[in-house]
Amino acid sequence: MYQAIRFSELSKELQAEKLKRDSEYEIAVQNIYADKSLTPKQKQAQKAALYQKYEDWAKVNVWREVTDDDLLIQEESNLAEQVISVNELRAKLGKKPVEVVEKIQEVK
Repeated sequence: MYQAIRFSELSKELQAEKLKRDSEYEIAVQNIYADKSLTPKQKQAQKAALYQKYEDWAKVNVWREVTDDDLLIQEESNLAEQVISVNELRAKLGKKPVEVVEKIQEVK
């Protein structure tokens, strides 16, 4: 599985190249759909080929491979930030804070 690297983390050169390639891809897709001589199947095939070319470049330059463990760490971090934000609001309203507790159940 791949995840886009934050745009701000890319070098200036890669930022420029990404913007260029994104724009070229979008224009090419629009041109495919505007082409009345192509059948829907041909349009889909051409779009898939364009995306494959973009994906091949992106995997090497602007995406990074992530594991399920990586994603879990990110999501748990997001959850912790949300809990902090919720508890700040609850405190303003005089309510008790919420807490996330991990509950492990055996899978049968």
